[in-house]
Amino acid sequence: MKERGDFQLDENLIKEALAEKLDRAAPSRNLWPSIRAEVERRQSRPRMWWLRFLFGRPVIIGGYAPAIRLTGVSLGSIAVALMLAWLVFSPSWQNPSQDVLARSVRGYWYDYTSGPVADSGAVTYAAFFQNTGDNPVIDTAHNNLCSFSVDVDTMSYAEARDLVIDARRLPDPASVRLEGFINSFDQGYQPPAKGSFAIHVEGGPSPFGGEDYWLLRIGLQARDTGALGSASNSPLGIQPVIARNLKAWVEFNPEVVSSYRQLGYDYQRVAYDDFLTSTMVADEVRAGHSVTALFEVRFREGAQGRAATVHTKYQDPDTDAEKELTREFNSSGFGLTIEETTPYFQRDAVVAEYAEILSQSHWAQGSSLKQAGEIAERVSRLLHDDQDMADFTRLLALTSRLSPAPPS
Repeated sequence: MKERGDFQLDENLIKEALAEKLDRAAPSRNLWPSIRAEVERRQSRPRMWWLRFLFGRPVIIGGYAPAIRLTGVSLGSIAVALMLAWLVFSPSWQNPSQDVLARSVRGYWYDYTSGPVADSGAVTYAAFFQNTGDNPVIDTAHNNLCSFSVDVDTMSYAEARDLVIDARRLPDPASVRLEGFINSFDQGYQPPAKGSFAIHVEGGPSPFGGEDYWLLRIGLQARDTGALGSASNSPLGIQPVIARNLKAWVEFNPEVVSSYRQLGYDYQRVAYDDFLTSTMVADEVRAGHSVTALFEVRFREGAQGRAATVHTKYQDPDTDAEKELTREFNSSGFGLTIEETTPYFQRDAVVAEYAEILSQSHWAQGSSLKQAGEIAERVSRLLHDDQDMADFTRLLALTSRLSPAPPS
C-alpha cells in the first residue's frame, strides 16, 4: 500500500483496472505480466546517445506524450528519407538461377519467371496484368475513325512462347497483346521506292469470323538504310530517325463499310472528340521500322467503292516540316477466298485468332486451336523457308495439347 494525500493506491487494484481495459482488446487477462515486464524493460534500458543526437530531447507538454523535440528533427527526417530512397532505388534481390524478366510495357508491368522453378515445372508470376477487355464492334455511322499505334512492343508474344515451350504453361490471358503477337513476324513488306514510308493494304474473308466478316490488313513500312540515306555513320549501327511524331489512322467509308472491330490495341482506345489531338503518336521512327494492324469489317449489302483510307501524318526530323501520306483501298481489292490472299495475310489471321483464344476473348467463342492449326500447317508449307512460321506452328500444336478440352 502507498499513500498520496487522502488516497491509498493499491498496486493490485491498479493491475485489476488495467487488466479490465486490456480485456477489451486482448483475448485474456494473462497478457498483463508480459506487458508489464516489457514496460519495465524499456524503462530500465538507457537511452542510446545516437538516438538522442538524431531526435533530441523530448519536451513533455501538459503531462502528455512527447510532442516536441528540440533538436535533431531535421537530421531524423533526412535519415528516414535516405532509407526510403535506398529501398526504392536499390536493385531488387532476385534468385540468380531464375530467368526473371522485368519490362514496363505501355501501362502494364512484367516481372515473372519464364522457366521451371526448383525443378518443379511451375511458373511464378509477380506482376499484375490489367484485363482491358475486348474492343467492341463500332458502327461507322457513329464513328468511322480508328487510330493504331506505330510503336508496338512484341514482348507479350516472346513471353507467351517461352511459357508454353519451356515451362509447359499457358500465359495469363490478361498478358496477351494481339498486336504484339502479329508484329513479332516479318510481314514481307517492300520499302518505299521514294519517300519515308509505304502503306500496304490487303483484304480478304475472315477464316474465323463468319460468312459476312472480312479482314483488313494495314501495314506501314519505313524506308530502309539503302534508300535515301545510310546508317553507316550512326553510332553503334543504330538506324537513323526518319520521322517524328508519327500518327496513323484509318477512315472507313460509312457508305460501304457498315461496322468494324479493331483487333488488338485494346488498351489504347481514343475518344472520338480527342482523336485529332490524341497523344498516341510515335515520338521517333527509325529506318526499317514496320507495323501491322488488323481490322474485322462488315460491308453494306450491295455497296461497292472506297472501303477505307489510311492516313499518316509526321514531321520531318531535319526540317520539322509536317508531311502526310494517304492510301485508299476499294472493296474490289478484297480477295474472295482466304487462299487468294498472300501467305503473310493468312498467317496474320491465324496468329490473331491464336492470341484471341489465349486471351479468352469474347470474339473467339466457337473457335478452336485445331482449326487454327490446320490453317497454320498450310501456311507453313507456303512459307517453307520461314523459321518463325515453323516455330509458331509447333507452338500452336503444343498449346493445343496444354489447353483443356472444350465442354461436350
